[in-house]
Amino acid sequence: MNGELLQPVHGYPLRLIVPGWYGMASVKWLRRVTVLATPYEGFFQSHRYVYIPTGEAQPNWEPVTSLQVKSLTTRPRHGEVVQRGEFIVQGVAWSQGGEITRLELSTDGGLSWREADLFGPQAAGAWRRWKSEWHATTPGHFILMCRAVDSGGNTQPASIPWNFRGYANNSIHSIAVEVPG
Repeated sequence: MNGELLQPVHGYPLRLIVPGWYGMASVKWLRRVTVLATPYEGFFQSHRYVYIPTGEAQPNWEPVTSLQVKSLTTRPRHGEVVQRGEFIVQGVAWSQGGEITRLELSTDGGLSWREADLFGPQAAGAWRRWKSEWHATTPGHFILMCRAVDSGGNTQPASIPWNFRGYANNSIHSIAVEVPG
């Protein structure tokens, strides 16, 4: 992993990676591979890594599998003090539902949005980098938000439908920053 031997905590000696699926669906400590004609219904696939909506008591839950469209702001960090002037806001976005086609940034808590620049290679199952200039000229506290759109028309939601364990939270990422006076 990253040019190093796979560590036991990550599944040594072998881990099956399922591209486009959440990490919990990538089996650790693999011992054998068996081809099945129907989906495997082990404990984790049918009772643990599943979406459990409110009020549901029956184990007829949908397993957590495909990644949803998601983006994150990586610069600045939450709580960072950003000096007045031009600042480059940066982040990453990804989706299993298609290529990232648009990234929008808000610097006013979602009141207005503007398109950010996508850059770097576009590859299936990989992060898509983005950046946007912000002219931080007014002192104060600001909520920066980012949301991605993919080629399948999927957009990050403002919030996700509640599920018992909170899996697949792909809601709009928000951070708070301060611009000093």
